[in-house]
Amino acid sequence: MLNQISNIELVKTKNCAYISNNRRFKLQTDRVRKVRKVDPFAASFNKALLNWENVILTLFSKMTPKYQNRILKYSSQEDGVRYREIDFIAESNENEFVFCELKLKSRYKDSLSSSESGWAQLNKSITIASKRYDVQGGVAVCVDMSPIYGTDNEGADTHYSNLNHLLSEFKKPSKQKQVIWLDGRKIVEMAIDFNLLTHMDVIDMAQLFKENAAPLSVLEPVLIQRTLSPFEVLRQGFSQTSH
Repeated sequence: MLNQISNIELVKTKNCAYISNNRRFKLQTDRVRKVRKVDPFAASFNKALLNWENVILTLFSKMTPKYQNRILKYSSQEDGVRYREIDFIAESNENEFVFCELKLKSRYKDSLSSSESGWAQLNKSITIASKRYDVQGGVAVCVDMSPIYGTDNEGADTHYSNLNHLLSEFKKPSKQKQVIWLDGRKIVEMAIDFNLLTHMDVIDMAQLFKENAAPLSVLEPVLIQRTLSPFEVLRQGFSQTSH
């Protein structure tokens, strides 16, 4: 199937054809949402996750030169024109690229599937783009958000990589398809230093996670009055008249 791919191009996120394609996709998803009930807690949490992803990607761009055209456009005989979004493209040298996939995780895990780590997306994007561009490799980055959410993740500290390690991967990625884990606390410190996040943003994120994980826990208790059956009404009336 990959042999049938042609017209490979890296385009900007503001590419007109790409925007039009996203609008069509949004119309389809909106029709589905009209049928299904939308969870407001999940919607708010997912929106916040996207904002945090953008913050982290902005931090990456302060570490290493980035390539602006991060939308992979290509054509296939079966599906026509297709698009794949690459979270971040580091330009290690002129016209030499390293693709990066970013995942925000609720806790550290020793092992991840290729889909969970981001390598499933990276593998396909690198294979397609390499037919035209000099893609040196990829790096999957997972950020442990448990310190932000206030959840227990004992023993995760020993598995975190430092930002210098990530920077070296952006410049020259390892041949092995490794996953780099970053400490959410370090990300927050950097983001606050660069005025990309505030302390209140961190507090709000923890609350949104709590609401999404256990919506009933944040609802005000409601006093439910039990409806009396006709027999209980008669019994109470009889009791009052007898006194």
